[in-house]
Amino acid sequence: MKRTAFISTLLLICTSASGKVIFTDTSKSVVILDADKSSGISQVCILWDPLNAKMTYRPINTQNIRWYRFSADGAAYTEELTRDATIVDDVSELTITEGDCGYIVEDGNIREYIWVVDYRKYIPRFTSIDIMADNDCNSVNLDFAGNASAMTYHGITGRSYNIDRDFILKFDTLQYDELSDTYSVKHIEHRYASVESSIKVKAPLCDTEFRLSGDRFLEAWNMTESIVSPRYTASAVEAHTYAEQLSRYNSNEQKVDDTVLGGSAPVEIEFEATVSDAVIFTEWQISSDPEFESIDIRHNDRSFIHTFNDEGFTYARFVAGNSDGTCDYFSPVYEISIGASDIKCPNAFSPGNNDGVNDEWKVSYRSILNFDCRIFNRWGIEIARLKNPADGWDGRYKGKNVPSGVYYYIIDAEGADGKVYHLKGDINIIKSKSIY
Repeated sequence: MKRTAFISTLLLICTSASGKVIFTDTSKSVVILDADKSSGISQVCILWDPLNAKMTYRPINTQNIRWYRFSADGAAYTEELTRDATIVDDVSELTITEGDCGYIVEDGNIREYIWVVDYRKYIPRFTSIDIMADNDCNSVNLDFAGNASAMTYHGITGRSYNIDRDFILKFDTLQYDELSDTYSVKHIEHRYASVESSIKVKAPLCDTEFRLSGDRFLEAWNMTESIVSPRYTASAVEAHTYAEQLSRYNSNEQKVDDTVLGGSAPVEIEFEATVSDAVIFTEWQISSDPEFESIDIRHNDRSFIHTFNDEGFTYARFVAGNSDGTCDYFSPVYEISIGASDIKCPNAFSPGNNDGVNDEWKVSYRSILNFDCRIFNRWGIEIARLKNPADGWDGRYKGKNVPSGVYYYIIDAEGADGKVYHLKGDINIIKSKSIY
């Protein structure tokens, strides 16, 4: 056959009935793929058995249709097949005698480059898929026995291009759902252009099987092959945790940054953890050491409330493990900052006028754990006593407003930092309306 040199140029494909290669006499439908633009190939055609199938072409420009074939070396040198083609009703027809090669149909100044794949050379074989022993907490290694090799085509320069066969590996894992605060099953699909003997995937969080199936061409022909592994027992562990500070509002408590945990003691924080299936051991740890070299408090419950009273920084984290201790999980470390104690005492207020301003005498405080305040009149009679720094005196004694004048307070208190307070001072009442 004549060998002819061509300039490797990608040319436009006509999509009408004329100017398009059509396959006939095929045992199964032809799967046609778009080729990489850099390949110079118009189409990649997957045929179950290309031998004796026919390519037909209705010309656009001329009746002088020429056919050529080229190998993996590229289209620079080709074999002319025109003498093997026939013309029937103005349609040029060529019987395919070889697969895994390229064909060129030349219609005047138009050339269409087609690569034909003989699928029989790539039929996958699934023998077994097993779970290997050398797994860790992060990944699972699968041992695939069989053949699901790479499928390629060649461009007009001879460059090789991979064809995505789209083998699918399916298995289950768990995914945390924030709305329901639970882990639920998530179906995973990994897709492969080809399959090696060893497959590595992220360790599932639940017991599951691994199912390998494919490829997409067998699926198109309703001939999909599949194989299933023995059941895998999950060992990887995961958890989702949160820490939420229980809110309180005291108008006279000195405020701190509410975007961080802590502030004015006592601080109550609720800790909660949601865990994956393989978790057996759970523990919340509280420590004054950010490295947790020493642990002050341990809680095995996944949910609990803890009160922080000590000034300074305290740290909390959640730890989870599987049944044999081979896999564990450590949550982010939560930092709780308790501020130093403080008490400031006002020296005047104006009860009884109900204007909503300065109607009560209250201390301004932070991180006060114990508090005892007694208020006296000028004759030494105790007229009020406060046991909580958040409370205030409304200027009443026995249900009536006391007269304007000077009153006295004595405070004994203790802060979260261990500081002891012994405070004395006077309180000036102004604009009182009645006398007791």
